[in-house]
Amino acid sequence: MGRLNFRLLSLVRDSKDPALVMYVFENLGKGVPPESIYHLTFFEFQKQMQHALFGTRMRRANPSDPEYRLFVQRQLEQLAKEQTEKIEEMFRDLEKQDGLDAVKKLRDADPFNRWVAVQFAGKKRMAVENDLIDLLADPHPLVRQAARQALVRLGRGTDFGPYPNATAAQIEVCQRSWREWHSQQISARLSEDLPMLKN
Repeated sequence: MGRLNFRLLSLVRDSKDPALVMYVFENLGKGVPPESIYHLTFFEFQKQMQHALFGTRMRRANPSDPEYRLFVQRQLEQLAKEQTEKIEEMFRDLEKQDGLDAVKKLRDADPFNRWVAVQFAGKKRMAVENDLIDLLADPHPLVRQAARQALVRLGRGTDFGPYPNATAAQIEVCQRSWREWHSQQISARLSEDLPMLKN
């Protein structure tokens, strides 16, 4: 996979044919179903390709050629629209299911499904802190960061990391900090509820 990624990025950077570049960019991952273990990998490839297109080719493009810029912009907008529609469709499916089904998706074998489930859990403020803390050590960086952002949302700005390039040891420290925080939140809620139960 790493070799394929390198070759595709080289093709984008080195090709002088914008049609070829856009063909690769548009078709990258097409036909790879969302439940495939490779889906999120191709999604990451697309993001890297997007950066290569804007960061490298746009700098080399003739500034007086707005037609090329417009062409690239439209293609990227279309890709973003398709990705958004796919995610929204998965959100609608999760809405129809009960909470347990959404929680199961957090442990799905497909990283893309885990990523969507984390986004859904964060948006809905689901009480799945323990699952999200586990996902901070997910093998896929996008899932790890989505879990962190969901925890930050649930913690109303509290942020113990990890940062994107954190080592396994640093991730462990972050997980411990999040678990301690979560334990304190549960204790605080119990303290608030006890007087009500006595009455």
